[in-house]
Amino acid sequence: LESIKRVLVVGAGVAGLQTARALLRSGFSVAVLEEGEDVGGVWLANHEGYALQVPWSVYTFPDFPYPKELEPANEYPTGKEVHNYVAAYARKFDLYRHIRLNSKLISLFQQQPAEGDKPPTWAAHYLDKDSGKQFVLTANFVVLCTGLFSTPFIPTVQGLQRFQGRYL
Repeated sequence: LESIKRVLVVGAGVAGLQTARALLRSGFSVAVLEEGEDVGGVWLANHEGYALQVPWSVYTFPDFPYPKELEPANEYPTGKEVHNYVAAYARKFDLYRHIRLNSKLISLFQQQPAEGDKPPTWAAHYLDKDSGKQFVLTANFVVLCTGLFSTPFIPTVQGLQRFQGRYL
């Protein structure tokens, strides 16, 4: 583990934020790519007309209860209320400084080191949607936290049409 210096987290929804925080607390350098204009994942993109399906008292971060000023008006908060809570979590633990918002991952490649005794690294090519420019970020490890509701990219793989099993 001492050779892992930088971890890339893809996605700044609930899972991505908790992952980033846990890695930071463990001493890793963390970079987060988030395609949206803010943190929150599904609660940012789809909160209009949606609400939490469980009481808000059971939908909390383990180390961050709802602040009094953000407690929802009723037992099942709106998506906007949940998004505000998730963003408050990111602010409370200073996660925004590790997050690149409006950054769409384009490709992710493992790079083999020139020296045989070093572990491989990952090259994440991403688009900064604000500037229109592409950048490359390198990391020793990648954690995908893209969420259940994101659109998956399924690569073209030779022979895939003959595969009889289920792929995710």
